[in-house]
Amino acid sequence: MTNEQDPIAKRPEIDKPVTPQHLRIVTEDPVVSPSIQRLLDEIKNAPRSNSKTVQHHRGMKMRANH
Repeated sequence: MTNEQDPIAKRPEIDKPVTPQHLRIVTEDPVVSPSIQRLLDEIKNAPRSNSKTVQHHRGMKMRANH
C-alpha cells in the first residue's frame, strides 16, 4: 500500500488536535526563526497579566480552569 501520490495520506497527525505536548516540542525546537523566537521571548518575559486578579480574590477558593 503506497500512497506516494498523496502526501497528506502519509501524515495522519494532521487531523489530530494540537496538544500542549506539541506546543512544548515546537517551542523547545532549537531551529526557530528569529521572529518566532522574539515572540517566545516576549511571552516568557511578559508580566503575569492575571496576578492582580488572583491577589484581589485571595480570600475565595479559586478553581484553576487551565
